[in-house]
Amino acid sequence: MYDWATWLLAQIPLALIVAVAFFGRDILASWFNAKTKHSFDAKLEALKTDLAAKGREIDALRAGPMSTRAARQAIIDKRRVEAVDQFWGALKVMQPGKAAAGILGALPFDDVAELTKKDAKAREMFNSFGDTAKAVEVFNHQAHAAEPYLSPLAIGLMKAYSMGVAFCQIQIAILRTGIGKDAISASSTETILKALSAALPDWSTYIQKHGVAVVHHVLDEIEKRILAELQRILDGKEDDEAEVASAARMIELARDAERGLQQAKMEAETGGKLPRGGAAAIRAQRPAEKPDRA
Repeated sequence: MYDWATWLLAQIPLALIVAVAFFGRDILASWFNAKTKHSFDAKLEALKTDLAAKGREIDALRAGPMSTRAARQAIIDKRRVEAVDQFWGALKVMQPGKAAAGILGALPFDDVAELTKKDAKAREMFNSFGDTAKAVEVFNHQAHAAEPYLSPLAIGLMKAYSMGVAFCQIQIAILRTGIGKDAISASSTETILKALSAALPDWSTYIQKHGVAVVHHVLDEIEKRILAELQRILDGKEDDEAEVASAARMIELARDAERGLQQAKMEAETGGKLPRGGAAAIRAQRPAEKPDRA
């Protein structure tokens, strides 16, 4: 006879397993999900940590060149400010020459030059003006040292300004020595006017109309524009292509004018008594400079 009791007892473990599986499925699912989620979160956090570490490495790699570049730019900016200050200091050195230009502008130069040619007392009067040659030399030296950090326009205006003051210096030397107005040739005068017109193109008609008699007014205006350009440099504004081209012409014409004034300068400094061969002969008479020893 089949033993039902034995059979039932045999089914109890299976029933328990089925019951546990049926009623405990939610518990098991929750446990499994929690276990899986924890593992994923751990991996995600590890990935985030790794990415953060790599991000810091990338930032460090970027920051190295960037900090070096920033430091280099800071040095350039600092030198630019120093150059502007140096240039402005050089401009102040030229003030005596500019003041002399103002006095010359109030005089009929040709008539006074003829007077000093004949009258010694008239010549003595201009000895009190002083010699601005040193001022021009100092100005050119200081301004030249600042050039790499200045804009082409500032350099062009500087060349024109220096040339204008140098011209006034020669005029004073002519009045002091009494060698006459013809010491400055007409071609040299024309070159000077071209250089000043290039520096102030909007003043060109005025300059050509009144000639060298308005050099002092021109110097005032050039100085104003130099100040405006220096301020533009400090503000970090970019150079305009048209201004760069204009500055190149200013520099070229100013140099041509300076070369044209060399003969007049030599004559004025020697009282018109140049040896045969002119300026070249004077340079030849100077003692040769000793070569630098290694």
